Amino acid sequence: MIENGISVRANKVLVARSAGAGSVVGYNYMDMSYINTNGAWVETGLNASHMVGPHHVLFEGNYGQNADSDNTHGNSIYLTFFRNHLRGVRAPFDNQAGGRIDDATQTRNGPKRCAGLMAYSYWMSFVGNVLGASGQMQGWAYEASFTDVKPGIWMLGWDSVKPYPTDAQVAATVLRHGNFDYVTNTVKWSPGIADRTLPNSLYLTRKPAFFEAGSGYTWPWVDSLGATKLYKLPAKARYDAGTPFTQP
Repeated sequence: MIENGISVRANKVLVARSAGAGSVVGYNYMDMSYINTNGAWVETGLNASHMVGPHHVLFEGNYGQNADSDNTHGNSIYLTFFRNHLRGVRAPFDNQAGGRIDDATQTRNGPKRCAGLMAYSYWMSFVGNVLGASGQMQGWAYEASFTDVKPGIWMLGWDSVKPYPTDAQVAATVLRHGNFDYVTNTVKWSPGIADRTLPNSLYLTRKPAFFEAGSGYTWPWVDSLGATKLYKLPAKARYDAGTPFTQP
């Protein structure tokens, strides 16, 4: 269980190397990941990958710059992303090698995606997520490939090695149901699933105690079906408040 934590400004904010089956990553703030000192490369955010074998990991209620599954050293399968906010770009930060990184203004930074699965990432599920940010998706496409000029809400089956092929089986096996995106401003459903109700949680039976901290927080904080799509994540509120910390 990785819950109510903060992981930012790392080469990888999270990896699962041939491990992780049955794990839960819940209600964490994960952002600003980049590769080595190359701040322009938008690294994988929420993921259980980076060596062959991870499977059946639940990501619920997190904030991430994106969700993906890299194919470095092998693939991952059967991951579930439920009620996360996948922003698509990182918060601005200072690169350890020097210079300011700001995906919102630096067009060469990439690949920019909200939900991307690299080649060989099969049988993944995305349910009830909110993708992108209101009023900030100009120039974005709903579906994109690695070689497209435009960033995309979805980038499925991509490969970063020339000739940059797309693995069509990734899109063919992914389950997408009840996700809201700020490009089309709609909730999209899987045509093969009649049930359009979303539970509050896939692992909790009641509001977690850390949502009662301070003045309290709305739970679930991600509501793809509601009039208000996003409330506050306690972990991100703590990060944004800085130090010395006062509970928002």
